[in-house]
Amino acid sequence: MGTLTQENDSKKNLKCKILVVDDEPGCRRFLAWELKAQGYEVVTAENADRGLACLTEYDFPLVITDVRMRGSMDGIDFIASVRRRRPRQKSIFITGYAIEEKLQDALRHEGTRCLRKPFELDELLGAIRTLMEKL
Repeated sequence: MGTLTQENDSKKNLKCKILVVDDEPGCRRFLAWELKAQGYEVVTAENADRGLACLTEYDFPLVITDVRMRGSMDGIDFIASVRRRRPRQKSIFITGYAIEEKLQDALRHEGTRCLRKPFELDELLGAIRTLMEKL
């Protein structure tokens, strides 16, 4: 019976596309590799502008973004921009910094979680499952 549950979970994961937006190549590659190993379809973007372009091309039920990124906007502004067009967009922020007021405001959205670096893969997978169950 456990195998059937794992197969169902795996099939559910394959249907979920995740966009990972992070200006650190190593972090992007790590997240993409780990999530693909779990059966998720993953697309990566190196900054918020490229992330927005990806979102015009594809529908991603979940976006994972670093809070602090180089470029025209940080992760918080990026998700705020996304939600102007997609108010129900699910997102996970990742940060290595203290949670500041701007991030606290962003976390008030029901479909949002935040993970502090360094985080365990199980923490990330748990946050993804929690958000995706609310689809």
